[in-house]
Amino acid sequence: MLSALPLLALDLKLDLNDPYLTQEPVAAERADSGPSGCLGAGEIIEERVLPARIDLRVRCPEASTLVLKMTYHPNWRVAIDGREVRPFMVSPSFIGFAVPAGSHQVSAEYRSTRLKTVLLVLGGCALLAVVVFRRRLARLEALFPSRS
Repeated sequence: MLSALPLLALDLKLDLNDPYLTQEPVAAERADSGPSGCLGAGEIIEERVLPARIDLRVRCPEASTLVLKMTYHPNWRVAIDGREVRPFMVSPSFIGFAVPAGSHQVSAEYRSTRLKTVLLVLGGCALLAVVVFRRRLARLEALFPSRS
């Protein structure tokens, strides 16, 4: 049950001068159990940020919920030690997922649907067709000027 897990919250912020994300623990308390289990005890050992992908090595002495301060979308795929886990939305629209106790390799990757790729290609073809058609139309107008 996810509500029974302590919360490990990481506030990931993008520094445009630094190619890596930095983390700051977010102070949070749970009404039912006082301070959450991994706050202050959990840590990010290593991180790598790529376009549409984040790789982290995290450590926490208790099973926790890891919160990535990035906009949630169902196309995010999260794997812990190579095994896919199901992410869920944490208010206000951040990515959350359960992490077992110990040290783990976490990968979060956004994978767009095939429909978006097909629509992008179709849009590019339509744009190219408009450019080619306008050039041909301009040539025809130069050959046959209108007499009005």
